[in-house]
Formats: sequence, C-alpha cells, structure tokens
Amino acid sequence: MRNFLRLPLSVLPLLGASLPALADAPAAAPVVANNPAPLPNVALVLLAPAQSVKTEDRHLGALVSVVLEEAALASTSVNVVTQGAQAEMMDDLGIPLGALLDERTAARLAQLSGASHVVFGTYAPAPKGGFLWDVKVLSGTPARSKPLVNLTGTPTDALSKIAAALTTELGVSTWTLPAVPTSPKGQVGYVRCVAFAAVALERAGIKGRDVAIPANVQTACEDARADATNPMAEGVSLATRALAGDAAAGKLLAAYVDAHPLERLPLLARVRQEFSAGRRAEALALLGKVQAARPRDPDVLRLTGELHMEAQQWDKAKAAFAAAAAQVPQSPYLRYRLSYATYRADQPDEAMAHARAALALSGGDSPFYQLNLGERLLDARFLDEAVTHLSRSVEQTPNRMTPRVRLGYAYLLMGKADEALEQLRAAEQLTPTEREVARGIPTLLLMDLARAHAAKGNTNNAMKYLLELKKNGQLEVVDLRGPEFETLENVPEFQKLQRK
Repeated sequence: MRNFLRLPLSVLPLLGASLPALADAPAAAPVVANNPAPLPNVALVLLAPAQSVKTEDRHLGALVSVVLEEAALASTSVNVVTQGAQAEMMDDLGIPLGALLDERTAARLAQLSGASHVVFGTYAPAPKGGFLWDVKVLSGTPARSKPLVNLTGTPTDALSKIAAALTTELGVSTWTLPAVPTSPKGQVGYVRCVAFAAVALERAGIKGRDVAIPANVQTACEDARADATNPMAEGVSLATRALAGDAAAGKLLAAYVDAHPLERLPLLARVRQEFSAGRRAEALALLGKVQAARPRDPDVLRLTGELHMEAQQWDKAKAAFAAAAAQVPQSPYLRYRLSYATYRADQPDEAMAHARAALALSGGDSPFYQLNLGERLLDARFLDEAVTHLSRSVEQTPNRMTPRVRLGYAYLLMGKADEALEQLRAAEQLTPTEREVARGIPTLLLMDLARAHAAKGNTNNAMKYLLELKKNGQLEVVDLRGPEFETLENVPEFQKLQRK
C-alpha cells in the first residue's frame, strides 16, 4: 500500500498507438510542441425553450443543437465540446442540460471546457407560426457574446441558418447537414438517445467508468430507431448499449462499424469495447483508423491517452494528452490529465507546472483543480503550499471525502497529528462516491487514521483501523514501517502484523 498511498489518482485505462515524439516542456511554463495548430473548439449548447413553448415542442431546440453537433463533428474542420463533456461541466456548475444560459455562465463553460466559441440561445413561438430563434455566439478574450442568428422559421430553417452563420464566423467550409428525423416521436427519442450516448461515451468510452441505461433512454433509442428517416439512430443506440455492457449489442456494434466506418461515436465505442475485452491489437488497429481520419480530434487523443494509462504506458499517455492539449490549449481538464500522466512518467517538476497551469486556466478557484495541484504538491513534499490548496478544496467541497483525506495526510507528514485527526474524522463521516471507492480513497482513510492515532499514542484506535485493513486484505508489511508506528512496536498484535 505504500506506493498506492502516494498515488492520489487511480491508474485509469490504456492501450497504445504511436504519436509524434514531443519535446519535453520546461517546468516553469509547460507547453506542448510538435503538434498541428489547434482548430476552433466549439460548444454547441442545447437551445433552450421559452416558457411559452408547448410541451410537444420543447425538444426542438435540443434537436437543432444535436444535429448541428453531428454536422460539426463530421466536418473535421472544427473540434467540438460534445454534449457528454458539457454534461460533466454543467453538473459542476449546478446547471441542468437544456437550461437557458446567460453570458456569464456561457463564459464559465468556455473557461472550463477550453472552448473558443460557445453557441447558446433560446426559441419561442412566433405570432404567425413557426418559432423565433435568438442564437448568440460567445468568443474572445475577455469572452463576449454577440448575435449569431435571429430569425423566424422552422427548426430546419434554424439549423441551416445557424450552420451557415457559424461556419462563416469560424472561417471554415460549409458543413453538410445530416437528415433531421421527421416524426415527433422519433425526434424526441433521438434527442434523448444521442444526449445519453454522448454522456456514455464521455464517461464509459473515454474515462472507463461504468454506466447504466435508464429505462426511458432505452425506450427513446427504440423510438429513434423506428424513424426510418434517421439512419444514424441505429449506430447511436448500439454504441450506447455496448458502452453499458450489453454483449449482444456489442456484437451488433462490431458489424455496424464495419459497415459504417466513418461514424465517430459507434467507432469510438467499439475501440473501448475491444480494449476492455482484452483485444488490444484490435483496439489499436481501430484507433489508428480513427486517428488517421481525425488527427486533431481531442476526444480521440484523450481516448488514446486514457487507454495508454490503463496499460501503464506513461510516456505514450503523456504524448497523447500533450497532443490533445495542443488542440485545446485553454482546457484545464486536458492540462490536468497531462499533469497526471507526466507525474506517472516520473517527471514531477513538469507535472507540477501542468497542474499549476490547469488551476490557472480554470479561473484559479476550482476545487477540483485545487485538489489536483494539492496532490502534486503533496507528492513533491511541498507541504505548506499543499495544505493551502487542499484546504481551499475542502472549504469549497466540505462533503467530499478525497480533499479531507489528502489534507489529513498532508498534516500527518508535517507532524501535526491533531489537525490530521480533525480532517480524517470528518472524512470518516462522509459517504464516498463510486469514483472515490474505485480510487481506493476509503482505504487511504483507514490507513491514515491508523497513522494519526499511532502518532498520538492512541494504541487501541490505531490497532482497530490496522486490523480492519488486514481483514479487508488491504494491509502490507511495508505500510507499517512509518515513524508514526514506533509507538506500537511493543504491542503484541502489531508485532504479529509485522510478521505477516
């Protein structure tokens, strides 16, 4: 456990496709080099219905946005902050997908995502039929919004006008718009199915987490597939089911991808499926095809990095995340992943610089990036500064276990057992998230509680936690060699643990 305790993040997934060698970044000002210039990075926020929009029409803005996103992704002329990535960031902001954004929130989304442009807006019934579409685009430094489209018309009218105006704004060639489902039931189903598929790809496909498909999403995907005017619904539905672990859907997905090799979401889902099944050569071959077609897609590069992380190929993971960060240089998340991959590649100074960059890009006050920097500082034993950032993370997220556990550990390393126990006892009252359980944070908590109590001379309490770890199969002899356990050297039960 000693090595595990020093790894603040669990070893995530990984495989291995060759990427261009990257120059090492200087620790003081990390950069990514030898990569193509970044494409525009666009967040197409779901267009929000005004209160006056009837229930049966409240999906239309989302329909326009998801079809526009498909066109943008298919074009390869821009990068896209997908609905799945937006969902994670909107959740952090406490805003549900589909809610109306103001300029300030759009600017915050741009900051968290690294988007160069955020398209957002609303629609309302027009007095003489159709809808009034009021769409804005936010860009620049400092970020400001301006009108992009203001028109009266159908969703199809809005789709074509927004696409034309946006490609002009971005300075890219015209996009080919896919077919829009014609039946209302098929439209609603497709919006729900594709939105969940994007989340499933983000969480299960790229990040390697488990997802379960809600019953209403399963029904929605079936409704989408039943609309013959929507040829892409089949691939989206199969990808979603396969990412959720449906073996039968996985077999059908493989055949679908063979027949439709250019559809991005099904192809990326199949890469993850092949890798998770241990078929790494097949996964690598598929990923190579995706990279050839989409060499500057940050999600493809992220998936490459995460798969290399799972395979513990740290240098390759670092190269993949560096290439992704080169495409979205303002993304704090990509700098965070680059920081961790660089740390695992045993380049702590550069890892620290990337962690500092991630926090700065996030605005300097994000609890997640405060935690990330705090952990890198903790690894480097810059304890005073680590306590500063970990304390800020605790203050902003008092009900999260990880920041308190890491802060308690920092205090332990400083010899401040009382302060450590205060944080660790508070953490003990919290329920860990599934992600924290996967990372082993509850195990770290038990070990640090044993250490803190031993440092205080609380023999019974220290032994209680050590015996619990032994019972759980989570204790190694090397974990008992810390100086805090010197107070237990004459305790018979502790001596038995040392002879394990």
